[in-house]
Amino acid sequence: MILVMAWLILGAAPNIHAQVCDSNFSDGGKSITANVTVDSGGSPVTHDAVVTVGTRLRLDALAMAHGRCDLWYEDWTGGQYRGCTIHDIFERTVNHIDMWADITTATTLNGRYMTGYVSGMAPDGTTRDYSVLGTLSPSAIK
Repeated sequence: MILVMAWLILGAAPNIHAQVCDSNFSDGGKSITANVTVDSGGSPVTHDAVVTVGTRLRLDALAMAHGRCDLWYEDWTGGQYRGCTIHDIFERTVNHIDMWADITTATTLNGRYMTGYVSGMAPDGTTRDYSVLGTLSPSAIK
């Protein structure tokens, strides 16, 4: 009976191949910058600056990501090994930008607060990732 079970298990095993194709990555670089200015005049607000209550601030950010990942797989068309073939290409993109501020006041509003969120918008109104995303981009949702 053990021989029959071994034959069933070994005889029914599918033909399995391990992936030997390496994926290729190219790092085209990444960066992010941010600016805080007084909304009415454009004066820059620097680190540790003190602004009066009620001052309206403008937060701007720009993020960039370049490069790509080529995902390869083994091509076994017709049961024959045909080599490695590109399966997918993923471009590096920016999904969104979060803006945070450490705020200290004379009241209980001390702490770290999320002050802004920027994501990309496709022409059809849905969200989309971009290689370059910023608050001044026409495709940015703020």
